[in-house]
Amino acid sequence: MKKIFDSYSDFLQRQDKVDEEWVSVIGFEGLYEVSDMGEIKSLGRVNIYGRLLAPRILRSRNLKEYRSVTLYFRDGSRSQRLVHRIVGVAFLENPFNKPYVNHLNGKKWDNRKVNIAWSTQKENMVHASEIGLLADQQGSNNSNCKLTAVDAIAIKNSVLRSDDLAARYNISVGHVKDIRGGRKWKCAEEEAAIVKE
Repeated sequence: MKKIFDSYSDFLQRQDKVDEEWVSVIGFEGLYEVSDMGEIKSLGRVNIYGRLLAPRILRSRNLKEYRSVTLYFRDGSRSQRLVHRIVGVAFLENPFNKPYVNHLNGKKWDNRKVNIAWSTQKENMVHASEIGLLADQQGSNNSNCKLTAVDAIAIKNSVLRSDDLAARYNISVGHVKDIRGGRKWKCAEEEAAIVKE
């Protein structure tokens, strides 16, 4: 039975560490290992300064919502890596050379082998939409929005020429035509009604 974790701290408290499978991190063989449970381990060694480093589980940190670790090469230079990509490269076959690692349950901190899969950007976006990770991007919810729902309704109902409206609202003529043709801002009436309430 697969255990579902609700938070990263729940994941760290788990009891199933005994069955973890560990393999070398590609490009860092003899320095680091990765587990199928998404943890990275530094192997005991002497660093470039002659200091003995004890083996330990690395603490990952957030990098744009994803877990990341800093790995050191033998020459002392370092590289920040995303944990889900390290796990994917180590444990998952990628016969179609897909560039993205998708989190199947949508939790970006859950880097277990059973929770990730290789995907294309399109597959990743479709999956995110299907499981509700993408917020509604229409109308004023879009971060690039220059108009309000009231503006869109005014444009749709205006008798002015498209180029005059474009200049007034600082948008393109094509955008004005898309609003008037119903291709953009279809939700304007609904959004304006919510604002009035």
